[in-house]
Amino acid sequence: MAVSQIKMPQLGESVTEGTVDKWLKHEGDFVKRDEPLVEVVTDKVNAEIPSPFEGKLVKIAVSEGETVRVGAVIAQIETGAAAAGAATQPKPKEAGVAQTEAPPGPAGGNAPAPAAAPPAEVATAGTGKDFHRPCASWPPSTASTQARCAVPGWPAG
Repeated sequence: MAVSQIKMPQLGESVTEGTVDKWLKHEGDFVKRDEPLVEVVTDKVNAEIPSPFEGKLVKIAVSEGETVRVGAVIAQIETGAAAAGAATQPKPKEAGVAQTEAPPGPAGGNAPAPAAAPPAEVATAGTGKDFHRPCASWPPSTASTQARCAVPGWPAG
């Protein structure tokens, strides 16, 4: 089992420290990933910090009311095979969900390729001319780019 450290996050651009206001979980509690773990107060924001890991909260390193710098370890969560095994097993409500796979092809294995979609129509303003031309760069810098980007019927330049 690995022990992962939870650090005080930076809650604002110029925020350098935060005060632990209230622990929402206690040592020994099982914590799911993204579950609120602790309330932190700074000079700019009050926030609930979610757990970045799933596992057992084994150590709270900072007590309520204590102010710590951004990046300081505030707790430790034991993660590992037990938590990973639980995460890989399908949930009971997902067991009955049908899988979305392509249906098998006809017998013989020589299925025709699906027909390509027709190209999207380009606005021609009733002239029959193609006014949409993709350009490599804009403004055109070379004669070949200028020719490729030219719009028929529009003056050059």
